[in-house]
Amino acid sequence: MSLVAKQNRTKTLLLLLCITLVVLNYTTGVLVYRYYVKKLSMTSLTCRLVLKDGLLKGQIEINPPKDFAVYPVDYQVYFHDKRGDTIQLVADSLNGKNYAVFNVPAKEKLLSGEWYAVGYSNVKISWLWLSMNLALPIEVELK
Repeated sequence: MSLVAKQNRTKTLLLLLCITLVVLNYTTGVLVYRYYVKKLSMTSLTCRLVLKDGLLKGQIEINPPKDFAVYPVDYQVYFHDKRGDTIQLVADSLNGKNYAVFNVPAKEKLLSGEWYAVGYSNVKISWLWLSMNLALPIEVELK
């Protein structure tokens, strides 16, 4: 076999090896990402609120699926009037706890007007070699 033929064969093998590694890397990334998103969507964050006697009483619960590490950092619950202006904010640190209770005085506008609440929780998520910080929405339920 000539020297030129050996060089062409070596280049072809290296090219095929590189293409195979790129395809495997892409396929692995897609599969891991899909599984990661599925686990993340299975994580439930809820806030149950009670407005009683001028007090806002609430509890925050974060329920991640099995085999999925979620480290809650903090939470914020915003109370807005019908124009979208913020009436009140309730926020605190969670420090890794999946459960928190709060009891704060309600503002006058909450007692007398129309309002709605939205919540967010900053969490650190770790799974396999992936780790990131995300703000996840909290489902707010008024009792």
